[in-house]
Amino acid sequence: YANPPSAAMLASGEILLLSEKLAWRFQPDRQQVVLAAPKRTSAYQKIIPLADGRALVMIGTSVRPGSDVTLSNSDAEIYDPVRDEWRQIALLPSLRDPFAATVLQDDRVLFVGYTTVTSTAPARVDIY
Repeated sequence: YANPPSAAMLASGEILLLSEKLAWRFQPDRQQVVLAAPKRTSAYQKIIPLADGRALVMIGTSVRPGSDVTLSNSDAEIYDPVRDEWRQIALLPSLRDPFAATVLQDDRVLFVGYTTVTSTAPARVDIY
């Protein structure tokens, strides 16, 4: 099965739309969709909007029915819509599946999840 696209509203009000291979920005004030800069990866992404207008994008490889994202590594990218560019970053010290992420008031991101795909150990917490 194909990985579903993902979307999130950025601080500017634009909507960042991602498929496995392409990225677009919907500009509601102009009612138009524009192609964004080419992504560095062609995997599934989970978008976490940041207060400064950028987006933190978690990299994964597949989505299982009834699950969110299966991460293949701990990589992530930052998308800057002002510059229309992607920057790859190393993010987490271990895999997360499943995981949850939330942006804190100081714009850091709190991640909670299992340390491996098959783990039954207590959740691990990291802050980016």
